[in-house]
Amino acid sequence: MGRSKKIWENYYTYCETSYVERGGTVACGTLPTLRTRDGYPYDSKPEFVSEHQGRSAFLLGQILMNYPDLSDPSTWFLQMMFVLCHDVGEIKHGDILDDGSMTDNSVIQEMRRDEEELLDDFFCNFPERYSMQMAEIAPLFEGYAGGYPLLDKMVEKLDAILFQLFLYTKGRVGDVRRKRPSPSGRDLRFAEIIGSSRAIDVWAFHFRVATKDAPEDYKKPLIKLLNTAFKSVYNCIPDCMLIDVTDVPLDDPADSVA
Repeated sequence: MGRSKKIWENYYTYCETSYVERGGTVACGTLPTLRTRDGYPYDSKPEFVSEHQGRSAFLLGQILMNYPDLSDPSTWFLQMMFVLCHDVGEIKHGDILDDGSMTDNSVIQEMRRDEEELLDDFFCNFPERYSMQMAEIAPLFEGYAGGYPLLDKMVEKLDAILFQLFLYTKGRVGDVRRKRPSPSGRDLRFAEIIGSSRAIDVWAFHFRVATKDAPEDYKKPLIKLLNTAFKSVYNCIPDCMLIDVTDVPLDDPADSVA
């Protein structure tokens, strides 16, 4: 079995743990059962930040173990720790959408500052050397730049796509047009380009556009993994993975007026 196939199957199995309740917690009455009639829990709640962080860290670990030449092994612990807690700053406001439509919004900018300050405060509790390294990774991670922070960011975004693909196998299909309070201009532009508003397809296209200038040694195994996952679920590679993204901008002036 190829490396990409192994990673996808292990990732899929890991995602299944979100559908298993901690029996002791339910039995003690601290968490009521969330299981629905079709046998799956969580249909009535949003994704927890901790679920995304945990999946991203697991996915990164799988990729580094299967492609050890992607990154210096001496950095693996730091990478895993950062990805495992990269969204801790969302404690106050939750997920802050940053997808091309609200760049100049003063409220969003203030929320972003709160998120950055919370994350900085969190890092202060790490041992000094790691605290400094974590603080240095953060802006590079957010900017798709700087060696392994770029790889970590790509893996974090890849998790979002693969998890949507996992949910698709459970009969749950996300659609960017249903985003609340509204879809962004970038969402709608990408949906028009690829002819699909499914979150799986739009986010996969977004991933390709955002990382088109990334080093090939980073992109190649991640794109191969994404294609493997698509073929495993669809028995084919969808159009969103075949359209040339060379001249497609990540941001466009029209995106801000959605």
